Amino acid sequence: MPLSEADYDSIYEAAEALLCMRQFDAAVKLYDAVVKARPNLAGAWHGLAICLERLGRSEESKAAYERALTLHVKDGGARALLWGGWAALKLGKVEEAYRLMKLSVEMDPSYPYSWHSLAVAARRAGRRQESEEAMNRYKSMTAEKPYDRRECEGIRMLREALSTAGDDAVKLIAAVIDGLGELKCS
Repeated sequence: MPLSEADYDSIYEAAEALLCMRQFDAAVKLYDAVVKARPNLAGAWHGLAICLERLGRSEESKAAYERALTLHVKDGGARALLWGGWAALKLGKVEEAYRLMKLSVEMDPSYPYSWHSLAVAARRAGRRQESEEAMNRYKSMTAEKPYDRRECEGIRMLREALSTAGDDAVKLIAAVIDGLGELKCS
């Protein structure tokens, strides 16, 4: 039986969870399934690119970052531009990364990670003062409401993905995570 759109949502969420938990090999398998079914899903291409990069598969990673960048920019939303900026940065397109992250912050100044991202891009673009100001804004925002550890976030996401997935999607996810050992948050 073919997987439903909701199943692919769950598989994508599980891939994102595995990325958070630094289980790159496992995440690649799920991202591959998602990008084959949904070739225009920017986030899946971006996650795949990160995993491929971490696994030392640089040419494949670059191609996935290029695809992600194109799709993020086409989307044009604040978060899409933020992630497009990161894809551009990974591709060495520093000025484009800076421009996209600056637009993202202008569109949604309430998202702390946008400020962190702008700080990184501004520093790489030689805009030291702006980088420091953006980083101070990020630190101020996260002091009020700190982020959870990525591994903990990943475990919660994986549980959610498994709870919403249909039987066939659960089987696919389970086959990928089988053998990873105990997934725990410390």
